[in-house]
Amino acid sequence: MAENDTARTPETIDSQTLRVIPLPRARKIPLNTARNIRREHARLYRDMQRGKIPVDEGAKLSFVLMNQLKMIEMTILEQQLREFEKEDAPLLTLER
Repeated sequence: MAENDTARTPETIDSQTLRVIPLPRARKIPLNTARNIRREHARLYRDMQRGKIPVDEGAKLSFVLMNQLKMIEMTILEQQLREFEKEDAPLLTLER
């Protein structure tokens, strides 16, 4: 593709008026909470069932979502461990 060419998104054109029909924008869910990842995973599952997304591609996306969920879980566990260690720090020094 030449440098001046730009990628264009597909458009829907009204056959009678020849005007572009605005398409609804896909909502993008921020994948920063377990709840949002669950919602996105459910949407992905429905899209695979309806044939909107091939199953092999959906499986890859599902794998990525599950890894994202694991990272969130680990972050929460690390935070809880740090808080627990701060609360128990005085007790740990007395035992020695």
